[in-house]
Order: sequence, then C-alpha cells, then structure tokens
Amino acid sequence: IDENNFSTIYLAKWKNGPLRWDENSKEYKKHQYEEVSLKCSHNSQSIDEFLTEVQEYLTNFILYGISQNPVTKDYIIAFLDKDYCINCNNTYTEVKNRWCKQCQINNLRETLTNWTSGNEKIDDFIQEKQLGINDPLD
Repeated sequence: IDENNFSTIYLAKWKNGPLRWDENSKEYKKHQYEEVSLKCSHNSQSIDEFLTEVQEYLTNFILYGISQNPVTKDYIIAFLDKDYCINCNNTYTEVKNRWCKQCQINNLRETLTNWTSGNEKIDDFIQEKQLGINDPLD
C-alpha cells in the first residue's frame, strides 16, 4: 500500500481472521479472510519508540497484534485500517467517534426490553425516541 524509508505497509488477507462477538448467536466467531494492514518497520527503532508507535495505533485503529521478524528483528504491527464497527462489522455511522447507530439501538433494545415506567404511553414515547437516535449523544 505504502512505502517510505522507515516502513512498508502491506495489505493482506487474514485466512483465519479475528474473533468478533456475534450479537445474534451470542458467541465469538472468526471473520475469515479479513483484510488487514501490516506495517513493517525498516531498521526498527528501539523497543520504547516502537511501543510509543503502537500506542498511537491503538488510538486510531483496531490493533490486532504486534510481532517481530526473527531474521531482521524489524517490528510489525497488524491492524485494521478501516472504519468498521468491531461489534457488527458495518461501517461506523460516525467515524470520528467510532459510533455505530445500529449497535446503539440494539443495545438499548436489549438493555430496556423488560423495563417499564408503568405507563404505556410513556413507554411508547421512550421507545420511539430511542429508535430515532441520530447522534452518539442522543
């Protein structure tokens, strides 16, 4: 994908794929053949510099792991360079905040399924508002 004097980023297909929670079956499932990015450092820096870089990746990407080439001793970071919800694998509704509208609605449904105020009109009003969320703060 990209190369400079310090590193090369490759796009790869992860045969067995990462484990993800499946809301429907309530179990972890492998997402086979998922595309992942591999950032391979050239003439790797110290472990402290590498871990600082890993911390930055944790903030901006879904990080799958780190490794080291046994021959060159260069470090490798495996990460998802896409804006997909880690719960449902759909594109985030709002990428900046990593907000998934459908997952929030599903969470509200599951959390409040058996809850009632005791007043059917109030309950219907609350449910209508919950299903109409359009923002992470709604």
